[in-house]
Amino acid sequence: MKPSRVLAGYALASFCCLMFDGARGEVSADGPDRDVADVAESDLIFNDDFEGRKNGGTSCATATVLGGGTTYAADTRAAPNWMTLFGPLISSSNDVVYTFVAGPEVEGSIIPTGSNYAFAMYLIPSCTDLGSEPQPIGATATVGRGIDLVASGVISGNTYFIAVTGSAPGGAGANGTLNFTTPFSLTNSPEF
Repeated sequence: MKPSRVLAGYALASFCCLMFDGARGEVSADGPDRDVADVAESDLIFNDDFEGRKNGGTSCATATVLGGGTTYAADTRAAPNWMTLFGPLISSSNDVVYTFVAGPEVEGSIIPTGSNYAFAMYLIPSCTDLGSEPQPIGATATVGRGIDLVASGVISGNTYFIAVTGSAPGGAGANGTLNFTTPFSLTNSPEF
């Protein structure tokens, strides 16, 4: 056997020994002392924050900050019904809330992409923990039909809130999950 093949064989065998812990049968990124759970925690693909899979907050103070160009998953099933009115619109189902700052170039839409219940998504210019929210400046209750930020009058640098709740006709039982995407024009800071 040629020396280069022998060295290549030793290198491959060493790599395999470092990456596989035969005693536990687990793949390890840093050798036999690190297990798969450790790898998953440090890997962005397995991180809970990847692609913004966070649920909304259950108060104005705990509103989840939206980033631009991201997909989110709202779940109102375990949330309280703390937002009872949106202007003249009654909300008797559970609510979660998100917040964002409009970026320097306002454009695009916040688009619902999938839901398992009769949802309502409201864009509101402010938020109060008293439950009586301002009238929405944008709204949707249809998967695929987004809230257009320009048409809603969103102004660069201002803070806004997205409330996810059930539709009024659905009553108190209108709770479930809603996936939605955000446009790249959102930012999470007033300093662009």
